[in-house]
Amino acid sequence: INPWQHWQTRATFATKPDHSYLSSSSIISQYKNNDGLKIAFSRTRQRTDKETISADDGTISAIWPATHHWQLVGKWHYSFLYDAPRETFLGAEYQSCCWTLRFLQRRYRDDILDPSTENDSFMFELELNGLGSAGKDITSIIENDILSF
Repeated sequence: INPWQHWQTRATFATKPDHSYLSSSSIISQYKNNDGLKIAFSRTRQRTDKETISADDGTISAIWPATHHWQLVGKWHYSFLYDAPRETFLGAEYQSCCWTLRFLQRRYRDDILDPSTENDSFMFELELNGLGSAGKDITSIIENDILSF
């Protein structure tokens, strides 16, 4: 049994041809087991020039199938540069044979430097399997915001 069989890690580095420094770098480590549990950790950094870091962020995200019908999701995105959270969300999904119900609570900042721009939202979506859905498109938020899922 290989304890690392469910882990995957990748790193990317970029530089501009006319510069002698890394303009961006990232590392992502993911855990995915056979039961559907997915957890990801990432750290990204960007530079505008050799001395100036323009972004330094970390993210933890997870999808956990709690039972046959229930799935929980969450994300925490933090700016180390500004010592403040950029975005957090926590959600749940209930799926039956004929319909799916999703809830998502999300907090984010429009401007990381201004705490007064913090926004809270609560979304729900009812999907009639095979027919369509009503409410905010939570699925696309989860697919776009949870790392590499």
